Parts: sequence; structure tokens; C-alpha cells
Amino acid sequence: MKAQKLTLIAILLLYFATIGAVYAKYITSFDYSIFNNEGPIYRQLDQNYTEFTCIIENFLTFNTTTGKGAKIGMCDREFAFTPGSEQGYGWEINLYSGQNKFAVWVLNNGVFTKVKEDIVHDMSEPIYVTYKDGILYVGNRTDYDAYVQGYSIPDFTAAYVAAHGEVTGSVCLSGYVNVTVDDARYISSFDVSEWIPTVVAIAMLGVALSFVKKFTK
Repeated sequence: MKAQKLTLIAILLLYFATIGAVYAKYITSFDYSIFNNEGPIYRQLDQNYTEFTCIIENFLTFNTTTGKGAKIGMCDREFAFTPGSEQGYGWEINLYSGQNKFAVWVLNNGVFTKVKEDIVHDMSEPIYVTYKDGILYVGNRTDYDAYVQGYSIPDFTAAYVAAHGEVTGSVCLSGYVNVTVDDARYISSFDVSEWIPTVVAIAMLGVALSFVKKFTK
């Protein structure tokens, strides 16, 4: 009985250590119905980010008959992306309807500029947006600047994440978009930071097994 209790304690220690290692600062999800309205839905972040990496996972099913896209991004104030009253600073990803393509837009002092369009991307994989030292990068899981190699947005502080459609109507039929925001990190083909949770888990497993072995002799 004593050995069983100690084993359970060791497993719990490993579990909580692993959870801590993979924890992201802010996670939210936008249902497909949000993208059927042109007016953005704003959600305040857990803190103001002067640097960040934002991960966008697209699980939307588009209405290809409508042919309109879904927009998601980050901004420094509420109502920044509201059509007709754009203000402040931010960036948006425009996911194309029914295609493995997207565009990147930047809001600079209330004016939208298209940074890059027709970016080919496998939508089964997440899109990574990194902002560091006043520069915006857009890439994928293995390369942080695969699509946008650096676009200046000076003095930008992200306070909100926002989502909406290109038009009000049947843009999307089902699905959702997941958004994760964390501290900025540059991702390359071999990113050491992505292996940290695994390394921590292995180390904690070793500690847990040693603990069980010591007290069950």
C-alpha cells in the first residue's frame, strides 16, 4: 500500500511539472459564427504585450459560394479594426475562403496597409506571428519569418485580440480558430525551446522513479 501511494505521488509530481512546462500565457478560441459579421469581436489579453509570439490555428469550414475570408489579429485598443473608424496600431491575418492561402495587413496609426497577399500555407498547420524589437514577422512552425521577413510597427503594444469576417453574411459554415499568445521567440528549423517541455518531463520522470525506488526498498 505504501509503495502504491508513493507511486501515485510521483506520477502527480510529474504531471504538474509537465503542465507548468507547456503552459502558454493566453489562449482563446473564436467560433465560426463570429466570422459571419464584419464588426470585430475584441477580447482583452491577460496583459499588455510589447513583444509576443501569436499562434493561429485555423479549423474553419468556409462557405465557398460567398467566397469571403476570415480576419483575425491583435491591436493596441478596442475598436481599432472596426470598419469606418479604424484607429491605432495592430496587424491582421486574412484567411482566404476555401484556400490554403492568407494575407497579412498592418494597421499603422489608423491606416491599413497590405504587407503581403496570396501567401501559400498548409492550413492544417498553425501560423506564427512574432513581434520583437518593433518588427513583425510571420511564419510557420519551423521558420518564424518564412512569409514576412520583418515589417516595422514601432512602439506597438498588443492589448486585444480581435476576429471578424470580410462581410456580414455566411462567410463560414462551421469550425473555429484557436489563438495562443506567449512571450516572443524566434523559431527556426531546430528550435531548442520546443524541446524544453520534453526535457523537463524526462528529468522529472527520473526524479520520480528515484523517489519511488528509494522508499520502496
